[in-house]
Amino acid sequence: MKMRAGILVDETAVTLAIVSGRGPVECFRFDADENAGPLIATELERRGFKRRRLRVGLDRSLAVVKILELPRSESVDLSQMVRFELERHVPFPPEDIACDWSSNPGRANGPLRVLVAACEPRRLDHAVRLVSEARRRPLALSVACHDLRSLLPRTIAPVRVVWAHRHDGRTDLVFLGRGTVRLSRVIPAETPQELVREIQRSIGLLQWRDCAALWISGDEVDRFISAPVLSELHTAVSEPPFGQLGQALVDSLPEDRRGAAMLALAVAVGSRHPRINLLPTGLRPLRASRGQLVTGLMLCLTILLGLGYLGAQVWQRAR
Repeated sequence: MKMRAGILVDETAVTLAIVSGRGPVECFRFDADENAGPLIATELERRGFKRRRLRVGLDRSLAVVKILELPRSESVDLSQMVRFELERHVPFPPEDIACDWSSNPGRANGPLRVLVAACEPRRLDHAVRLVSEARRRPLALSVACHDLRSLLPRTIAPVRVVWAHRHDGRTDLVFLGRGTVRLSRVIPAETPQELVREIQRSIGLLQWRDCAALWISGDEVDRFISAPVLSELHTAVSEPPFGQLGQALVDSLPEDRRGAAMLALAVAVGSRHPRINLLPTGLRPLRASRGQLVTGLMLCLTILLGLGYLGAQVWQRAR
């Protein structure tokens, strides 16, 4: 595995995870002050991290994640509709918010269900400045708990799952349907009873009739996973079924602040092009569209045919 690195940005702290592929995952925690960027640069350089771009993940408490139901229409700009609806849901001024969205699967004759995430401009500015001070450029800005999916095998059973990830005294709830993140929430659940109550409420919001499994990870796993009250959910309770590589990486995490370290690890190994990317298009790496790829392929074929024709002409003259 190639060396990877990711940054988890919290309200008061920054966690850096470095995956070398040759040893345990290394994690470093810094206060979210003006010195964090240079400290990250120092740790990356000490470990020979050569990549010029870094993935960053926002703690779930710093982002707003909603499901919007919109009317299906071919004559309306969906992006503008999403942004207009989102402005009614964010608890901060909507000017210059960073947001992204993706359609959730649904019935063809029903409303369009859209998963949308947003954060305040200052959160985006802080993340970009942090990476810049680390002498790198941002690769993507994700919602960190959504990246937990990258620790699982690429293909998993097409069922509905709730993933409860404990860290820093709170719980991130990630709802997976057919292997895709459908919604996430952050809850201040201190007891298994509170966790059960919030999961039941969230399943209602998603309009799920059932849930095949509850996965628990992060801090205090044993205390929560063995709680009898979880039987009220009528579902299988276990730790996440990490893939072989994911399990090896998770097992190598430090025990101290394991929940935050796992989030930083997930950010590090997450996709270059996450489903929800809060990084503005102008700051993202260039990515060729399907049309551009087709055009490039046709241009290459034209050049090859031209070279072949010229070669045939030269060969005939040589005879």
